[in-house]
This record gives sequence, C-alpha cells and structure tokens, in this order.
Amino acid sequence: MDLNDPAFSVKTVSLIGTTLNRPTALAFGTASDQLWVTDAGNQQVKLLTLTSSSAGTLTTYLGGYRTIGTLDSSFGPSARFNGPSGMMWVNGIGLLISDTLNNSIRLATNYTPFGSTNYAVSTFAGTAGSAGFVNGATTARSLIRPTVWHSISRTMVSWLPI
Repeated sequence: MDLNDPAFSVKTVSLIGTTLNRPTALAFGTASDQLWVTDAGNQQVKLLTLTSSSAGTLTTYLGGYRTIGTLDSSFGPSARFNGPSGMMWVNGIGLLISDTLNNSIRLATNYTPFGSTNYAVSTFAGTAGSAGFVNGATTARSLIRPTVWHSISRTMVSWLPI
C-alpha cells in the first residue's frame, strides 16, 4: 500500500465476528489489499484482506488459538508461537515474525502442498527458549526478546506498530 497515494483512504475497518487479543504489529503483504496482524494474546498471525475502504475479512493463517510453543511446521495453523509481536514483509522472502517470548525470529513462506493460502513457518534466527547475546550462524544466534522492526522504503511502509 502506498500511504502517500490519495486513493488510499482507509480510516476505520469494520470486522464482524472476529476477535483480536493484544494485536501488536501490522505488515503490508504483497497485494494492495493485504494487511498481516500479529495477535499476541491468541498466539496467532492473521491476514486482513480489505474488501472495500471500510470493510474486510480477517483469517487466521499461523498458530493455534492460545496455544504456546516453539513448533515449526509446514502447515501454518500447526506452528506455535509465544508472543508474536513484530513483523515485516520482505518481498521474495516472506513474512518475518519476531516471536518475542521464544527469543527467536520466525519466517513464514507460502507453501502450497496444503493449499494456495498455506504458509510454512520455520525458525529464521535465534534458538527458542535460549536468551542471550551470541553471534554466529542464523539459527545458532541467541536473541533476547526481539520485538520491533521498522522498514520504510520510499513511500512503502513494511512494518507499523499499533
């Protein structure tokens, strides 16, 4: 979404029949009508797809409802998080998610054997359950509660705190 575009006029989005429990971050997806949301209280990552400038649908793609864990999975709903609190969409790579209380960065990529809208989740950096300051290979690094990313390129916002 180009926030400088006068055609971008979303001020309030009405969602019916959904619940969010401590939404902590937003990330714009590849399509102009996609907005990823971390739902930290429910341990899930959801996708808001705008159907108009004031309405949309919210679908859970990653994580199990209020189920804490560290499980990577090729089937997105089976992946487990512990306080997902920041995100950034990286074109050509996927959705990077800071899994804060697991002390790790997770990567969600489209994985179609389970359907065109499925995303596989893998640990991108850090070791779940092991906090610290250790440099090294991506999965051997130790992180302490990663939380926030900001990436602004021209007029594109990749991550936005709420």
